[in-house]
Amino acid sequence: RENTIEIDDKYSNMKVEFRQSNRSKEFVADNETEREMSYISKGLVAHKIFESIHDLNDIPKVMNQLRQEGVLKDKSFAEEMERMVNQLISNPQARNWFEPSWKVMNECDIITVENGIALSKRPDRVIYNENETIVIDYKTGQKNDDYKWQVRKYINLLKKMGMHHVHGYLWYLK
Repeated sequence: RENTIEIDDKYSNMKVEFRQSNRSKEFVADNETEREMSYISKGLVAHKIFESIHDLNDIPKVMNQLRQEGVLKDKSFAEEMERMVNQLISNPQARNWFEPSWKVMNECDIITVENGIALSKRPDRVIYNENETIVIDYKTGQKNDDYKWQVRKYINLLKKMGMHHVHGYLWYLK
């Protein structure tokens, strides 16, 4: 029972167990090498951070929440992720995507029908106002032309939904 601590509560005869948070298990794979695990963790955690942020003011709250959930339990890893997030949003274009003036849809499904089959498409972030719509898809791996096709698909679906001046970006979180 790794990652389990049993504690006797002095006010009752009940045993209380503390276990690794279910949220932290999303970012840990028991059979990966340490180097692979580090790369996978950073990518998954970076993606989770950005999907949880509506605007720049949310960053401290999201980082704190992930610490409480055990995702950022290691202090040096948490500091590294915070530096990474700050570096990524220091880019003026990316920073604009997290300004409070945008209406935001993070990880929202777009339901479409293709060849008589209902499908769900889920862009990472869609921001919009009365003048434009921007779809942003986060990637943590190597560049891939299929990703461009995926963003084009999101753009076309959003246009069909009546969104204005739609354009999209692939954002590599390395």
